[in-house]
Amino acid sequence: MIIKETIHTYKESFPIIAGQNGYPPPGYDRHSLWDGLIIELSEISKISKYFYVARHTDDQIPDPILTRFKNRFSEFVEYYGKDSTFGVPTVWLVIYVEDEDSGNKIKRLIRKRDIKYFEGKFEKHKSIEKIPCDNNYTTTANEAEEFPKFLHQITHIAIDLIKISDSKNKLRELKCLDKMIGNNIEFKIRELKDYLENSSQYYRDYVAADEREKSIFWMNFRRVHGVYSWPHFLFNAVGIF
Repeated sequence: MIIKETIHTYKESFPIIAGQNGYPPPGYDRHSLWDGLIIELSEISKISKYFYVARHTDDQIPDPILTRFKNRFSEFVEYYGKDSTFGVPTVWLVIYVEDEDSGNKIKRLIRKRDIKYFEGKFEKHKSIEKIPCDNNYTTTANEAEEFPKFLHQITHIAIDLIKISDSKNKLRELKCLDKMIGNNIEFKIRELKDYLENSSQYYRDYVAADEREKSIFWMNFRRVHGVYSWPHFLFNAVGIF
């Protein structure tokens, strides 16, 4: 059996955010807060078979949680107007575990730290190979099987890049790969390959070291189904929106 579970994580010290783009109050840097949380989650989630993370400004925050943030940031709420859309920056931690005990252990470890969460989607499947297509990101049985491992790889690569001060600037230069739109795509992919070789220990050890694994990774990296883009998860995890 394989269980896929989405855990919506945040911290009480995070700011409230407003509007479609999730603007925080002055003095808050969402990305530095996300960066720290992602690194903490990566340490907690090593017991799962696969896991990945995604930054969100448009999460559906339960009313009791959102009310606490509105009360703390009442002046900010008043400035934007009570009818505006408000939220909290969250990191989705998506875990793939082989039993419910493993998932519960991860949640206990989260609770032991200064991390809050609310639970999201919960799915049970016979195995990784039996995860069905979602008709968005995955359109074939092979893609559905490859997707969890690819996102796991992407997340570990992103964690390496988060720790490098100029990685966001480099990823911005390669943003056309997010949707694989534009000129010189293959040149940009080669540029990204070289950057990962030099900047990500995980990529060197667990992707590039095996030619077959490397070939599959980059084949998967090119998968874009309309607005549903596999490479987008790298840019999101590093913080390039």
